[in-house]
Amino acid sequence: MKLTLAFTTYNSADYMLRQLEQDYFTMSKGLIDEIVIQDDYTDDYKILLEKQTDNIKVFQNSHHTYPLLGRVNLLNNCKNNWVILMDSDNFLTEKTFDVLRSFTPEPGTIYVPGFAYPNFNFKEQYADTRIDIKLAANRVGQPGVNWMDVLLNTGNFLVPRKEYLEVAKDIDPSLPVHPCEVLYFNYLWMKSGRVLYCNKDYEYIHGIREDSFYRTHCSDTRLPGSIYQLYYQHR
Repeated sequence: MKLTLAFTTYNSADYMLRQLEQDYFTMSKGLIDEIVIQDDYTDDYKILLEKQTDNIKVFQNSHHTYPLLGRVNLLNNCKNNWVILMDSDNFLTEKTFDVLRSFTPEPGTIYVPGFAYPNFNFKEQYADTRIDIKLAANRVGQPGVNWMDVLLNTGNFLVPRKEYLEVAKDIDPSLPVHPCEVLYFNYLWMKSGRVLYCNKDYEYIHGIREDSFYRTHCSDTRLPGSIYQLYYQHR
């Protein structure tokens, strides 16, 4: 099985150039056979286009879409069915690829890392756990130490491209879900009867920006009743 490594980017040329310096093709020992970059209508596109090769492909949205719809465009430009979705400021390691090579992914499943350095210890509560809509609905938005909110909104996952695009047909583009668009998409994913699986050995390095989810409470979005209310219907 071959994987695509895919990035959405917005004013992040510096990060993407660092990503390309990692030489993921060599690091993955052939597991990755293409890298796809989707720029969200910024001037970075011209810089990144200079890095395009036969196996590094660069695309640009026709207008600013935010990551939710940008990932749909991104996946439409990937050739493999299994895709590692990444934000431009997050990095993979050789161990990441060794773990991904060690199992056969199942349909209907998005694979979530068990740990994201330095702060996100998802496996502490969800190691090797299948997360369905009922479990998610009972854990999101709860007080105290609860990794479910962050787990569902990081977006750095191994996903089945065709199924992702099928679920994406249910996206309501009029809803102002940014910066919690991954939390919203995962709601649609699990509502369809599919699951997320937290692989305890799957890890990556997570960068935190000032506007990241780690600093943002998703109940403060303009969604009627907040995104959490969508989940709460399934308790």
